[in-house]
Amino acid sequence: PADPGARFRDEILAVCEDLAAETMAVLDRGETPLVIGGDHSIGFPCVRGIAECTSKKIGIVHFDAHADAADTSWGVLAGHGTPMRRLIESGAVAGRNFVQVGLRGYWPPQDVLDWMEQQGMRWHLMREIEERGAEVVIDDAIAEALDGPELIYLSIDIDVLDPGMAPGTGTPEPGGGEWYPTLRFLERLFRQARVVGCDVVE
Repeated sequence: PADPGARFRDEILAVCEDLAAETMAVLDRGETPLVIGGDHSIGFPCVRGIAECTSKKIGIVHFDAHADAADTSWGVLAGHGTPMRRLIESGAVAGRNFVQVGLRGYWPPQDVLDWMEQQGMRWHLMREIEERGAEVVIDDAIAEALDGPELIYLSIDIDVLDPGMAPGTGTPEPGGGEWYPTLRFLERLFRQARVVGCDVVE
């Protein structure tokens, strides 16, 4: 075939549509969608489905070692390295209300960081958490995500944790967090904000 990857890309896009529809169906029942498993590509359709179901603005708190804001991932627009860019490009979430926590390591490259800055995205590196303390950083992240929106979508990639805590991920990065501070982060977030949906992936 002229493009052997076409079928693969079509299947990914079809799964994205199914996920968006299922997320909308859960919200229509008055329930909060919690998606567990898979890679981070699912974040795009899940948040898009929520955005289509509500007139309220959404902010995102994204726990991850990586920004997941590349333009393509192995030639795929809806890969696990691209969902955050797709969400901002789609208009589902404003860049200034997209807050990333726990970034570290070699990724993202400079061109992706430049794009993130242009969108007004905000992030808190793992080093900042160590220097300023978990509670201060999570309070800032919540305030930034809710700077305009009323709702928060919570997205958790387990590689935000150190590989010693969560080794079963495809992209482990040394120097991550431990379980206890992460659970404190989540408890604080759920106490302070209305969480409209959540995913735990990778």
